[in-house]
Amino acid sequence: MTSTKQMLLPILMVSLFNLVTSAGDEYLPPVKGYNYDRPKIPFPTINQVNRQQLNYKLDKFRKLGKL
Repeated sequence: MTSTKQMLLPILMVSLFNLVTSAGDEYLPPVKGYNYDRPKIPFPTINQVNRQQLNYKLDKFRKLGKL
């Protein structure tokens, strides 16, 4: 019976330590809140990204002489 108690105490202590140290990882909202300024550079749309990829591939084929 004493060996079980001797095993439980270190396990309990380690569990408690992990619980206390992980409490600092809780989510906190940003100081500014969620009211951020609009970015100066707009985010690309899907069409812009697809056009850029297509132009890149076309240029690659032109350099290889396949177009």
